[in-house]
Amino acid sequence: MSEQVTAGAEGEAGGAPVAGETILGAGEVAPGAEAEATAAAEAARVAALTPEEKAAEEAAAAKAELDAKGAPEKYEEFKTPENTKLDPAIMDTFSTKARELNLTQDKAQALLDWYAKEILPNSAAQQQEQWSNTLSAWKDASKSDKEFGGDKFDANIALAQRALNTFATPELGKYVVDSGLGNHPEFIRLMVRVGQSMSEDKFIKSNSSAPSGEKTELDVQKAMYPTMFK
Repeated sequence: MSEQVTAGAEGEAGGAPVAGETILGAGEVAPGAEAEATAAAEAARVAALTPEEKAAEEAAAAKAELDAKGAPEKYEEFKTPENTKLDPAIMDTFSTKARELNLTQDKAQALLDWYAKEILPNSAAQQQEQWSNTLSAWKDASKSDKEFGGDKFDANIALAQRALNTFATPELGKYVVDSGLGNHPEFIRLMVRVGQSMSEDKFIKSNSSAPSGEKTELDVQKAMYPTMFK
């Protein structure tokens, strides 16, 4: 008598699963169980942090929250490096641009710090070099000027200095030196001409006779510039 094993009997004997059965997927995870497990794992992680690590994470979370908000409606006053003063108009322009870029207070401050440290010193040095070159160019042009330069330069400078000392206030004299204006050929030309007009011979020649009772040109000049005739 031959033995026959049915499919159902084979399944019961531990063979291949019968139709309709699966190894995974038949069960369902209880609602909220996964979230609870994740929360429990996070709580355990946080509990294991040192105080320093916890403070760092809180600071990072606060910064991330600010970054998400972007630029504030109005920035707090920015800090500038010691011995550095930025024009208020420049700071207004900077704030406007930072707001356009949606920079937070911290990011805008970081950008300003970088500018003050890396860009501003180089820019100031370049401006100083350019100004020094300008002053040198003015001086060279004055020394070679066709009207008062060349071999007449020293004498004419003495004449111009006399005019400046006569008419300029101490404040103006200081400005002429501090600003470099004393090197400018056109300013020197003006002072040379003033000095020439102070010449006694010049005034005498222009002192033509006038009708009785009328002031001569010399009289007018003496009234206008009394210090020239002391």
